[in-house]
Amino acid sequence: MGDIQIIGLSAGDPVPGLYTQIDFASGLASAGSSNYSVCLIGNLLSTGSAQSDGYLYGPDTAIPMQSVNDAITLFGQGSELHRGVRDFLSINPSTSLYCSPVKESTGSKASLVITILGTATAAATLRVNTPDGPVDTGIVSGDTPTVIGANVVTNVNAQADLPFTVVNASGVLTLTAKQKGLRGNWLQASAVILSQGGVTTTVSPSVQTAFTGGTTADSNANVLTFLSNSGHRFYYQTSAAEDATQLGALVSQINNQAQPLVGIRQRAVAGSVDTLANVTTIATGINAVRGEIVWLQGSDKVPFELACQATAAYSLFEQSLGAPHSVNFNGFGSDVDTQGFWNVKAPINGASPNRTTVKSALLNGITPIGVAHGSTSIVRRVTTRTLNGSVNDYRAADSCIPTIMDHFADDLDVQVASQMSGKVIGDDPVKGQLPPPVSVITPRNLKAIASALVDEYVANGLLQKGDQTKSTMIVQRNQSPSNRLSAQVALYPVDILNQVALDLQQV
Repeated sequence: MGDIQIIGLSAGDPVPGLYTQIDFASGLASAGSSNYSVCLIGNLLSTGSAQSDGYLYGPDTAIPMQSVNDAITLFGQGSELHRGVRDFLSINPSTSLYCSPVKESTGSKASLVITILGTATAAATLRVNTPDGPVDTGIVSGDTPTVIGANVVTNVNAQADLPFTVVNASGVLTLTAKQKGLRGNWLQASAVILSQGGVTTTVSPSVQTAFTGGTTADSNANVLTFLSNSGHRFYYQTSAAEDATQLGALVSQINNQAQPLVGIRQRAVAGSVDTLANVTTIATGINAVRGEIVWLQGSDKVPFELACQATAAYSLFEQSLGAPHSVNFNGFGSDVDTQGFWNVKAPINGASPNRTTVKSALLNGITPIGVAHGSTSIVRRVTTRTLNGSVNDYRAADSCIPTIMDHFADDLDVQVASQMSGKVIGDDPVKGQLPPPVSVITPRNLKAIASALVDEYVANGLLQKGDQTKSTMIVQRNQSPSNRLSAQVALYPVDILNQVALDLQQV
């Protein structure tokens, strides 16, 4: 048999190291870290004290970021990063969380106009529906639109976490995004009059309406370069950018860094509230095991906040890999064990994906959020990898596959490094030969390490077909170069329980 080939590692490469290659959706082919930290990538406001486009803030950085208050100080209250940190920490305060600020767009801010008409002829309440919930303002008989509008401004602007501010001009309320750029157009708001009758004041729009007028995309290029050169491993990199260009660049970099010569295995998560057709184009264009998009069309949350909540849940429950909900996120948020770790509200506009829509999303590499009885939950968590060229290929669709493969690779790296450090290489002894001294490592030793880890993962419910994996494992000393041990291990991650079919027959 020829030598096992590792991408980028030529026979003449003289650099010592442990080079681990993971092949997804394959047949018989195939220093570790236990750090599975998260990095949020998004904009900051000019009111924040942080630097952008090449800086990192987290629990152990020169300027620490450990709390929501720290995020407000560093990134500005109501900024993308502040709200992302707030959403993440509300679910997961234990995973190490970092932020790498992207310089804000130079474009315009998105806005929405709410119009109040008519002097009140009875008491009522004007409710503004915001991404953080309703903000109510009392109305008394005789209040003019100007008076009502002024009171609304006071109450809405008092909610300083909101991603927009509001001004009043004779009952015409202008809501303006705090953050410049295109992503402000994902913001939504509406207003309604709550009354027992008799009030003649009206307000519009009364249905959730998207902001408009945000212009000019920002660029995550400098942040990606910084993260690539930093040497840090952020297992989940959660992006405020959900467009094909910027998200595609992030996933491409993560794919490159996961190659054996770099060996930094990471993943990207983004959100979407766009139409199914548009998010399908983005997901199928990315088509990567290491890229995920969580989607709820019409959500009152902007895409980044959906992604932050999902990442918080993923990284929290994967801390106890093998425990319930650690690899199977089907229905996450709908049962008593997970409801407290999922804070996405049902869309105010009543939007709810039907079964046909959910099926289409899953087949195109999109993680859909379902809506039922006024609550939401993750339907099924998948990667964006659905195509092998132009042919559908769902072998690496379930997101538990990269989770298990990456954890196994990390654990194997640690075991190999700890047991083989400082040793010399040798051949397996043949019958009649004395065993080599403890200072000599042979293919048999490497196979024993890998086999023991396979048994451990099988016992923890993370791998299946352990005997088959061990029996087909190929471990050899290369012919060229002869100072390299290579192993090829076919792993079978567990299948998650997706469906239960019951045929009930009345006899």
